[in-house]
Amino acid sequence: MAEEESEQKTENPSRVPMKIIGYEDVDPSTLAAHPQNWRVHPQHQNEAMLGVMREVGWIDPVTVNKNTGVVVDGHMRVALAIRNGIDKVPVVYVDLTEDEERKALITFNTVSDMGKTDPDMLSDLLDGVDWQDAAAGELADAIADSISRELNPEAEGEENGMTGGDEDCEFPISPKLGEKYDYALIYTTNEIDYTYLCTALGLVKEQSYKSSAVGHGRVVPFEKFRQLWEARRSGG
Repeated sequence: MAEEESEQKTENPSRVPMKIIGYEDVDPSTLAAHPQNWRVHPQHQNEAMLGVMREVGWIDPVTVNKNTGVVVDGHMRVALAIRNGIDKVPVVYVDLTEDEERKALITFNTVSDMGKTDPDMLSDLLDGVDWQDAAAGELADAIADSISRELNPEAEGEENGMTGGDEDCEFPISPKLGEKYDYALIYTTNEIDYTYLCTALGLVKEQSYKSSAVGHGRVVPFEKFRQLWEARRSGG
């Protein structure tokens, strides 16, 4: 009987072990990054995160495994704190084995990324917020643009003057592009980064040279890229 009760307790999905063992404000320069941290944070993401931190403040502590002394979650915030002279960061210490630590590193933010968006609710939320920090405001604008395109895909094509026709693109999207031109590839893994890329490079809807379908043009001549890049660097 006792053995059956033990098995039931083990299988009970509501039994979630508490791993948090303490909180402390810590000098960020003393924190060690996890050697297997697999997330890479581009510059615009760093700027957006710093902007949100300035706008809202610290609301999520950095997670550190007390047993190994390495950061499990919050690498970007720690790096930003060090670069910007922030002398203390909030840390939550957890008690994890090395195996649990690796599992947390893999899944901690990945599970959140699996969530879907209610575009109407997010649009209403964005309408009610005024941003003081420029970088945070740019992030909100990128999110708003993404939602607008999701809610009104036809309107975007009309705004860009792409309503049909058989005009060829200057650089057709082709698997053999590299046989004629040297090129560089930039890829994104989420809608926000793609929206930022479209804005930064001036990508617009292009008429396919093979069909009447309309999609984002993905090829930018170097001269156009250089003009955009230099204008962005000079603030123009």
